[in-house]
Amino acid sequence: MYPILFRIGPINIYGYGFWIAVGIIAAFIIGAKEAERVGLPKNSVLDVAFWTIVVAFLTSKLGLLFEEPGFYIENPKELLRSGGVFYAGLIGGFLFLVLMLYIKKLPFWKTMDVYALVIPLAHGFGRQGCFSAGCCYGRPTDVPWGVVFHSEFAHKHVGTPLGVKIHPVQLYESFLNFILFLILFFLVRKKKKFDGLISALYLIGYGIIRFHDEYYRGDPGRGWIIHGSSPWTSISVPQFISLILILSGILIILIRRRHEKIKSRT
Repeated sequence: MYPILFRIGPINIYGYGFWIAVGIIAAFIIGAKEAERVGLPKNSVLDVAFWTIVVAFLTSKLGLLFEEPGFYIENPKELLRSGGVFYAGLIGGFLFLVLMLYIKKLPFWKTMDVYALVIPLAHGFGRQGCFSAGCCYGRPTDVPWGVVFHSEFAHKHVGTPLGVKIHPVQLYESFLNFILFLILFFLVRKKKKFDGLISALYLIGYGIIRFHDEYYRGDPGRGWIIHGSSPWTSISVPQFISLILILSGILIILIRRRHEKIKSRT
């Protein structure tokens, strides 16, 4: 892990921000090409994406305040150093995105499919940033691939446990997001039978990924729907949201498929 990749004079280049930037750039490049391929105005799609990212970033920071209000009110500078709550950013960004698509008069499901295609790519790089910073860390483990962190900087700023072998849960989620992106890009993108399919499969895919990875998370502030004696007998708030995403994706497929059948008949 490298919380600080390098320094340029008095300026620190943080690993978290670096990988976030790499993910956003990669998503913008591929998203622009996909928008052109499906006949959408590239500049409008990218403009909406840019401001949605800004809103998602801000709402992910608000998510930190909801998780640990006392800590961040007493230490406001830590909001800048810490990452963010992905689900808070996803929900805030989505609501803003819906509004912007309406204002820009962009076709909803076709445009959403472009964004849904590249979100797991950007998110995969983002979780590399989490691993670099030491945030969103895993619980203790004895598995051979467990990792041990030693950065006092990470321990001080995000609470990373030091000298303890823990699950590299950030890398689990990064790898699975990359797999999800490859599936959507190579197997679904050009063969989808209706607009909205990529969006639905993303919701289902990421819901499964996050539900799975929550079993290995060790950082505090998860929030619990059911708090059992072990992670395997518990349901965290992110897992509950994951179930909602999965069900939403299934519902979108059923509704959009029925809509296309009715449309083809008329």
